Formats: sequence, C-alpha cells, structure tokens
Amino acid sequence: MPKVFISRNLNTKSKFRDLLEMKGWQIEDQSLVKFEKYPITDYLPQTKWIFFYSKNGVKYFLKQVNTDYLKNKKFACIGTGTEKALNKRGLSSSFTGQGAVKQMIEDFSNLVGNDAVLFPRALHSLKTIQRGIEDQCEVYDLPVYLNVPLENPKKSNADYLIFTSPMNAETYFKHYGIDSHQKLIAIGGSTGKKIMHLSKQKVYVSPKPDEDSLIRHLLLVADLV
Repeated sequence: MPKVFISRNLNTKSKFRDLLEMKGWQIEDQSLVKFEKYPITDYLPQTKWIFFYSKNGVKYFLKQVNTDYLKNKKFACIGTGTEKALNKRGLSSSFTGQGAVKQMIEDFSNLVGNDAVLFPRALHSLKTIQRGIEDQCEVYDLPVYLNVPLENPKKSNADYLIFTSPMNAETYFKHYGIDSHQKLIAIGGSTGKKIMHLSKQKVYVSPKPDEDSLIRHLLLVADLV
C-alpha cells in the first residue's frame, strides 16, 4: 500500500485525502510550520487592489482591518484555496492566479495596469508577484503573519514526500535526509528549487497548488517510478 506525506494539515473535507484513500493510499499530513499574527502598525494605504498570496494572508489581514477599509476594493489571489477563503468571508476574487509564476505576473499586470496594489503577506514571503509588477504600478507591502518552523518535526517513512512551501522543506531537511525509496514532490517552482538545493535529489514539481492538480501529479509520478 503506497504512502504519501504532505506538509499540510488536511481538513475533514479534503478531496486529496478522500480520493487517495479510496485508491488504497495511506495519508500522512502535517504542516511543519506554525502561523502567528504579525501586527499591522502602519497606516493602511488607499489602493484599488488587494492581492493575497495565501488563505493565511486572508485570515490574518481581515482579522486586523475594519470592514470599511474593504469597500470599493478589488481582490486578487493565488490558488483556489485562497479564493475560497475570500468567498467564505463574503468577498470575491477578480483575479485568481494559477500555474507558472511568470504567466501569473503577466496576466495580473495586464489586468491591474497602473492601479495601486496592496500585498498582505507572510513576513518571510518571497514576494514574487509584487516584485514582478513593481516597475509598472505602485506596490504596498504589508506583512500580516509569521511562519514559525516546528522545532521537532517527525520523520516520515512515506514513499512520496510532498512539500508545500520552501519553509516546510527547510524545516524537514534541517532534521532529516531522504531514504532511498522516497520520491520528492514540490508545489510550485520556488519550493522545487529549494528542495533540490537541500536534498541534491530529483524533484517532481506540481505546477498548481489545488488538490485536484496535486492528486493528478502524484498519481502520474507514481506511474513513472
């Protein structure tokens, strides 16, 4: 029976868990990073757009702002998970980026033009989208939460290790190496590069973060090895 580890806490409605368990897989899920609020102390700028990198960005930003600030704003995000986090709070996304970062930057820059954009983010975010558009429009940077690595993560003996972010990968490889039977999968190019740097092993990269794409990619990798 194949076993997969994913550095994400899956909820009870996770399609990733349900579909793989139906196929006979064992699932081991644990985020290797904790999240904490990073207080907003600066004045909030008036922008037309607010861009979210993650559902945690949505959570920790909206916990700290007055609803009046959100009036007449357009929202953009990466991934369907982040879009759903907006929807649950009664907000809709006018742009939901998926796939290659370069294409997301191009698509969003064409949409936003020279309008100002606020980027609520993790303190240690790579800031990929905002760096990609800062030459064409006014960009405001706003850390709203911290990623804190777990001090003693568990080693996994799973056949496939899926890492969801560079920090999750760093946390794992700080303590453990890779066994000969294990295959490495990354969500996104930046995570893939980080894993290759840390492990010096082949890494399969899932181009999209949503669970449907991740399931397809995992099963494809499983068929290849």
